[in-house]
Amino acid sequence: GGVISTLIDFCGGAATWTTCGIERRVSTIDMRVDYLRPGRGETLYAEGRVVRVGNRVGVVDVIAFHGAARDEPVATGKCVYNIKLSGAAK
Repeated sequence: GGVISTLIDFCGGAATWTTCGIERRVSTIDMRVDYLRPGRGETLYAEGRVVRVGNRVGVVDVIAFHGAARDEPVATGKCVYNIKLSGAAK
């Protein structure tokens, strides 16, 4: 569970960061993970879809799945991120 939730969090944060520029920093505010199937001993992928990004908050839906079975997700996540300027950019 910990590895899957870390993958979902990383994917969601990266998806958020692609929308707001390199001078911004993204940190997790809230994350919910629903585990749907057991993970297998093969590569696990995650795909994030940005729902909305505002000036300070971003929301992303993420699915984690095995390569050949995208239609059978191992887990889904709803992630909320804080977006702020980095210290160097202020």
